[in-house]
Amino acid sequence: MESIEFYDALYALRDALADADERVAVDKAYRQIEDDPESNERLKAYIKAKKAYEKAKTYGKHYPGYKEAAQAFSEAKRALQ
Repeated sequence: MESIEFYDALYALRDALADADERVAVDKAYRQIEDDPESNERLKAYIKAKKAYEKAKTYGKHYPGYKEAAQAFSEAKRALQ
């Protein structure tokens, strides 16, 4: 998912929330992501690793660099948590 798609999905989720408390929490999380350059870098690294992994996954485990792509994706995913 590209950065623009991520933010579009986040906006859609925010608009869909009916409870004001939940909406405040989502808005706060969104601002934290936008304001923190480290979070932005982790998000970009995750998106890049995910694309590489998905490409490698389409060809299977025998694709050159599959293990590296899977490991990079796993590490980027953990960094977002």
